[in-house]
Amino acid sequence: MEVKELLAEIDRLQVVDVREQDEWEAGHVRGALHLPLDEVASERHSVDWDKPVVTVCRTGARSSAAADLLREVGVDAYSLNGGLRAWAAAGQPLVDSTGAQGRVLEETGRDSGSPEFKDLQGNLIEVAYGLQERFGNREPTDAEARIFMRVWLLAKGTPEEEIEKILDDDSV
Repeated sequence: MEVKELLAEIDRLQVVDVREQDEWEAGHVRGALHLPLDEVASERHSVDWDKPVVTVCRTGARSSAAADLLREVGVDAYSLNGGLRAWAAAGQPLVDSTGAQGRVLEETGRDSGSPEFKDLQGNLIEVAYGLQERFGNREPTDAEARIFMRVWLLAKGTPEEEIEKILDDDSV
């Protein structure tokens, strides 16, 4: 689900933030429910799932995994594409645990280096969750991994000639 779609339907949806406690406290969507990813399966019985659910995290990787898990048990669930990074980029507010303006924390809850490092870290997390979603606990073959990476890079808007260079590199 895109930010624009969420905003248009937010009154009829339940937003569930699946990030860790420190991330939640730093900033979240007003009215969201906090249910960390590792608790979604065990705590799902304690939540009223009658409304469609939109799961959110920082980049969309964890929320995608949570939405998949919820759909497996019959919940009408969606993930916010791009996560709270996309939410903030669209100029939408976050509130912290006091109700004041919040911010999106990095995975660690701390400043973890340069913007390039942070982007790389976010991409690695997205790829790891994507591979797990696609292949489960099975390690993909080299051919499967290359196909997955081609599709992922195309979805990120990487030019075809750059993808060829990346995938033709023997170290990949």
